[in-house]
Amino acid sequence: MPGPRTRPVATSAGLLVLLLLVGAAVAVLARPGGPATAGAAGSGEPARFPDDSCQSSAVRFGVVLPAGDTEGRAAADRLTTDLAEGLGCRAIAIPYATQARLVTALAMHDVDIAQLDPAAAIVASRATGSVPAGAYAVDQDTPARTAPTEMWVRRDAEVRSLGDLEGRRIALGPRLTAGGDLDPRSALLRAGVRPAEGDTISTDDDAQALEALRAGRVDAAVTRGAPGTSRTRGLRRVWSATGSLADVVLLRPAIPRAVRRLIQVAIRDLPGAALAPLAARQGIAEPAPLAVVPLDLYAPVASRLDDLVAAGLTP
Repeated sequence: MPGPRTRPVATSAGLLVLLLLVGAAVAVLARPGGPATAGAAGSGEPARFPDDSCQSSAVRFGVVLPAGDTEGRAAADRLTTDLAEGLGCRAIAIPYATQARLVTALAMHDVDIAQLDPAAAIVASRATGSVPAGAYAVDQDTPARTAPTEMWVRRDAEVRSLGDLEGRRIALGPRLTAGGDLDPRSALLRAGVRPAEGDTISTDDDAQALEALRAGRVDAAVTRGAPGTSRTRGLRRVWSATGSLADVVLLRPAIPRAVRRLIQVAIRDLPGAALAPLAARQGIAEPAPLAVVPLDLYAPVASRLDDLVAAGLTP
């Protein structure tokens, strides 16, 4: 595996457009609306650790969770509890509703660490200068992959392939998620299908997507968690893809060197047991400690982002 470099992958014109959109969001998003929990965001000032330590300021860990996701919040709190032990100071989890809002939080220095999927990590690297601290892994050299991404239709539907979905409504995962949104949108584009904005809906999870399909609100639904047969009874799979690379943990820029080093060591020393609750939500059964990875590893993700933007689609 390549050494631990952080040189970003080449930026194309398409990805530059995407960065401009994120930059605009940074300028206009009101901070109180960012986190899923009111009042959770910080001051946004880069000098939050004026004494070059974290004794007077908690280290903030940003993670994407649907509103009301108590299990997800408990998983994030488990991670920050163990992280605080390694840091020797407080660490708190701050939930955000979407990947885009979490990228914005990094840019505004409202969080110090952020767990993002590879697509959002690419954008964050360009828009904020954030660098990877590590990626979810199965051993010290092998980044983990999520469960397969699949697309389902009703069993009696006339749809036999992705090409038959032109003009039909599709339930995709949250935007800017490599597992739930990017892969199926790229596959649809290769099949000659360009869903209009009104033809797609975003869903918080697999259950919501399958519910929309069964209720007839959409003609196809994407799942990311290998749903069991009881949940897919009466449905038919028309497409699947190998699981995407799992989430990456990034550090924001402008953290004092001593604090930055402390966070890097503490986050990489987290045992698999501390990561397991959040890892399980990505379909990773037995995570190892985070692996050091270069952003070059995610060049194919950046390429798929470019293809969508070049085709005039919003990734």
